[in-house]
Amino acid sequence: MPNWDAPYIGSQAEWESIVAHYAGNPLALKMVAVAIQDCFAGELAKFVEYSQQGTLIFDDICGLLERQFNRLTQIEKTAMYWLAINREPVTLPQLQEDILEKKDKNKILETLSSLQRRSLIEKTSSSLTQQPVVMEYVTAQLIAQMCQEIETAEVELLCQCALIKAQTKDYVRDSQIRVILQPIVEKLSLSLESKQNIEKKCQQILAKLHSTVRSSQTKFSVSTGYAAGNLINLLQQLQVNLSGYDFSYLPIWQAYLQGAILQKVNFAYCSKGIISCLNPIVISRKAFILMSSVVKT
Repeated sequence: MPNWDAPYIGSQAEWESIVAHYAGNPLALKMVAVAIQDCFAGELAKFVEYSQQGTLIFDDICGLLERQFNRLTQIEKTAMYWLAINREPVTLPQLQEDILEKKDKNKILETLSSLQRRSLIEKTSSSLTQQPVVMEYVTAQLIAQMCQEIETAEVELLCQCALIKAQTKDYVRDSQIRVILQPIVEKLSLSLESKQNIEKKCQQILAKLHSTVRSSQTKFSVSTGYAAGNLINLLQQLQVNLSGYDFSYLPIWQAYLQGAILQKVNFAYCSKGIISCLNPIVISRKAFILMSSVVKT
């Protein structure tokens, strides 16, 4: 229990900053009170400075979130991942648009009500988001799961969620690259030891995506979801030359191609995905996409 009689040294503005950061969550503030005493001798300014460096989650809060997160259903986790990916409040229709599975779209209201009861999301009359401490935890879980799937070349979440969103506000996409995509690159660089090994894993996954499409009853399959777009964004972040890559018949959703070199890249019969690029370009003999105006279907 926090020692409420112990002195806390700081200004009213610093208290308000801490309360605002944890959105007034009583349990989180109780945990933080202990941490300020134990780790910062009651000095609010030191805690605020530490939190501004990006290290916001203490073990006790992390443990609480972990216990709650592990009890969530798959659709609840998917909704939590998407709210973390979006980085800012979104409307219900926007969240439904992000989610691929029709059965999950149909359960979204029930899902959000469950998450709200657990205090894992914040809901206003028009938008949904997460408290900063929750968003940081969920982002860390997203990164860990994505890395595991790429390392093993066994993908599920990579198909269900985008690492970044191509057509969003520039500052949001920059944030997604900084807190999601680049940390994935850094973690994979440590576990797989080289850029070349990461690229090989991406090629293995791409081959499996093509196998999935070939085994489907139609030439084009949406079952691979966001995976191809995620691979493109990951390879782009690694500064891999995409020349010679084959993405034909795959949905290319949320691929950010600004500055990409796409000579001899095969996008034949790919779906109309949300792709972002400054200029219209020819991407294969059989496919011409005006990159700045394509909408996911």
